[in-house]
Amino acid sequence: ITREDIKEVLKDNYQVNIEKDKGDIAFITYEKGEPEAKIRFKVEDFAKPIAAKWTEKVSIKDHEVDCQLMEGEEEAKFLADSVRDLKNRRNKNKGHKRKGGFANNHGGKRGRR
Repeated sequence: ITREDIKEVLKDNYQVNIEKDKGDIAFITYEKGEPEAKIRFKVEDFAKPIAAKWTEKVSIKDHEVDCQLMEGEEEAKFLADSVRDLKNRRNKNKGHKRKGGFANNHGGKRGRR
């Protein structure tokens, strides 16, 4: 199962807009092979009607999937972990500045003669 498979089920069965920029989903926390995925929507309480409709297990690529709503401490912990992961990911990419590809590590235009 991939994130895209999950998005397609949400789109087809629950009328969720899955467009990247204008969609309803903020992000999905999921790695292939994991037993659970966590979906964060952009609007508060957006998942409640979906959870109310999702009463039976849904089949995604031969896997039976059920839905549970995160609330209270579980939701707060998930949001705090997500913020921490996002900051770590941003900081990890800092410090990789490009250097010129010419001799002596000088980039840019050729020297004038």
